Amino acid sequence: MFRAVGLLIIWGLLQASAQAAEPYPSRPITLVIPYAAGSDTDVIGRMLGSLTHPDMNARAPVFENRTGASGLTASLWVRAAAPDGYTLLIARVGTHAIAPAIEVKRPYDQDEFTTLAILSTNPLICAVRKDSPYKTSRDLLAAIRQQPGKLKYGTSGAGTIQNLAAQYLLALGGLKPEAAKVRYSTSGATATEDLVNGHVDFVCNNANTVLPGMQAGKLRGLFTTAPARMTQAPDLLTAREAGLRDMVQIQGWTALMGPAKLPAEVTSKWKTVLAKLAKDPQWLAGNIQLGAQSALLNVKDPEKFVRDQYVLYDQLITTQGLRQ
Repeated sequence: MFRAVGLLIIWGLLQASAQAAEPYPSRPITLVIPYAAGSDTDVIGRMLGSLTHPDMNARAPVFENRTGASGLTASLWVRAAAPDGYTLLIARVGTHAIAPAIEVKRPYDQDEFTTLAILSTNPLICAVRKDSPYKTSRDLLAAIRQQPGKLKYGTSGAGTIQNLAAQYLLALGGLKPEAAKVRYSTSGATATEDLVNGHVDFVCNNANTVLPGMQAGKLRGLFTTAPARMTQAPDLLTAREAGLRDMVQIQGWTALMGPAKLPAEVTSKWKTVLAKLAKDPQWLAGNIQLGAQSALLNVKDPEKFVRDQYVLYDQLITTQGLRQ
């Protein structure tokens, strides 16, 4: 009997040793997505998983949509996961910059996560109707200044990047938050529809919701927060060219994160795989289709990038009195 127990113990130790010797990953990785299926975050996460799994020892990932609390539900789940690289988060500006800044009690600190990479950025476009008398951002800000409280902008919610973008535009123009009225919609796409239908005077919205209206000749883009001219709209000014340099900080972004203190083997593996993904034509084309831009070659220090984004939104939310 004792001999049998001893053999079982030895067998268990050999199995554990064999598993430990297997290169990462030796089993499927779960990619936790904080928003619903079909969202931009979901699409980016699934594209990441499908394009990288052949290089991850051919282990196809498991996708898990954990929605709720503006993305905090998924973030807290991943934070509590074992730091072994098998549970990772497709994080967003909302989960790690805006939501933590807007809450009175911060739900988590940045050092409770390992930021493996900034995957992509989603520039915004501030736009008016094509028949609007405002030809430039200076025209728009001048009109708001001359008619305080009259012009309206559309957004999907108070704590969204779209609303904060409009608020930041007003702040850069030396205007108070109440200088322009706000009309809330159910989504960013609906806010853009409100602009097309004349219910609001301007929006600062995700590029992928504004570009179709521009291409159809219904909307006029004033500028984009993209750091360079957009491939989809080469004539559209950047914020810097429009004299609003600091607006370039207001962009949506998607990141790959894990719990704190991921092993060096995990971070090294992802660094190698993501360097290859950065040049993948399918990855680049998929980002453009979403109105996004791959950031894998642009952001050299992802940890600093996320910290700086939190500070930006924390200051803006404090100044504008938006903390909940």
